Amino acid sequence: MKPEVRETLSRARALLAAPERWTQRADAREKTGYPCDARDVAAVSWCLVGAIGASATDEPKDDVRLSTITVETLYELSSLARSTLPDYDGLAFYNDAPERTHADVLALLDRALAVEESAP
Repeated sequence: MKPEVRETLSRARALLAAPERWTQRADAREKTGYPCDARDVAAVSWCLVGAIGASATDEPKDDVRLSTITVETLYELSSLARSTLPDYDGLAFYNDAPERTHADVLALLDRALAVEESAP
């Protein structure tokens, strides 16, 4: 795993550390609860995918495309989830599942960071 990917995972974990900073069914939300872009300065809560996008240090080429580090981080986290979670169907679906909890999302990020720490 590239250092930039690990750094993005760590930043996303820190961004989502408090339960009130996690959301579902939107990349991010403003204080009013209205959905917004994950990199919007008004964002106060994020979904798992949005937190990764907001945490990447490189910029997307335009408003539609994701940054390179965001894509690489999503790939790494998705690969881990696919290999460890039953019935995994994508990070957005994982985050937005009705039974999903804030603790579940943090645990997935923690597993990804632990795998990286134990890698040679």
